[in-house]
Amino acid sequence: PKALRRNFVPAPEFARACAESLQPEGPLLPAFGTCLKRLTGHEVPEDAWDLSRLEAHLLMRIELLDEAGKILDSGRNLPALQEKWCERVPEPEPLRSSDLSRTGLVDWPPELTLPEQVELEQAGHAISAWPALADASDTVEVRLCHSPEEAATVHASGVLRLAELRLAGKLRDLLRDWPGIDRLCLLWADVASCSDFRKQLARALVQRARPEGPLPRDAEAFAAWLATLEQALPRVAPFLQERLPELLEVRHALLKQLKGTLPLNRIEAAADIRDQLDRLFGRDFLLQANDERLRQYPRYLKAIEHRLQRLDRAPDADRALRVQFLPLWQAFWARIEQTPERLAHPDWQAFRWQLEELRVALFAQQLGTLEPVSLKRLEKRWRTLET
Repeated sequence: PKALRRNFVPAPEFARACAESLQPEGPLLPAFGTCLKRLTGHEVPEDAWDLSRLEAHLLMRIELLDEAGKILDSGRNLPALQEKWCERVPEPEPLRSSDLSRTGLVDWPPELTLPEQVELEQAGHAISAWPALADASDTVEVRLCHSPEEAATVHASGVLRLAELRLAGKLRDLLRDWPGIDRLCLLWADVASCSDFRKQLARALVQRARPEGPLPRDAEAFAAWLATLEQALPRVAPFLQERLPELLEVRHALLKQLKGTLPLNRIEAAADIRDQLDRLFGRDFLLQANDERLRQYPRYLKAIEHRLQRLDRAPDADRALRVQFLPLWQAFWARIEQTPERLAHPDWQAFRWQLEELRVALFAQQLGTLEPVSLKRLEKRWRTLET
């Protein structure tokens, strides 16, 4: 309504500032109203928004994709799309084998050997399945997968989880004596609980101590593999003990600069930087970034510091770079959110870190990059990934 609208002039500037500062969580209208109140002090009641006046192209367009990313259908009416398609894509039937069925495992049974592939009969048809040890939270279990790729991912997670269960006492001792663990938990409190942080840290240690080579598929191989991993734990811990306090302290300091009421010329950039920090320090970032990548984090954070220092002096320059870069950044993460398992693929992993290098090249060129990167080069690579 006009009586409220006059508090937000020029409207396009306020709309742009809020649109780019919003976090992708919670209902849109309350979040938009909170943003406007933060900028001006004026409250917008939720019933003041008239969504019926929006043109069709401003409503969310939903795309239904197949496994290859090809668009099967699209529209702006979710219930209609669900009704049209829900019966066409049945869930794959669980694969079962009485010979391999195991649940509730906390150790590798001596008699259990997992073949790479098995042939089963299901619904009168012969089908192939790929056995894997699967993470079941407090235990592990044998699962039959529909593809070798799925089995490889599931088995890696399951074997690492079984290692955690078998080495629980050793890991508990390591974390009990971890320097500054309480401070690390405090710095992580806005993301997850201290218990979750400790679990992530334990998994990260096991992941880094994992022996090279094929994963075990029988009890004897697992015992030898586990002994090698246990011996490596004391060697992998010091790097994280040294690096984590620095990284989390800098993250905390940067987030403090992005809080509170910000001038308009900082709001859009602040939203982008928050998003970058959320990606760098996701809930399981120690599992997503190996030690080689964590060594680059100080440079990524220093680039953010340089960007913030320049922002007040040259907001237009920051915006010009942001407008060029964000479409590629947002397209990549939209694809990852649609299909998270893509991030396990080496090509997608490499591109994810090339995007961070591009941020350094754009906003703090003086810090240098690990490899030559440019927007044009990454846009070309993105088109290849998308096909």
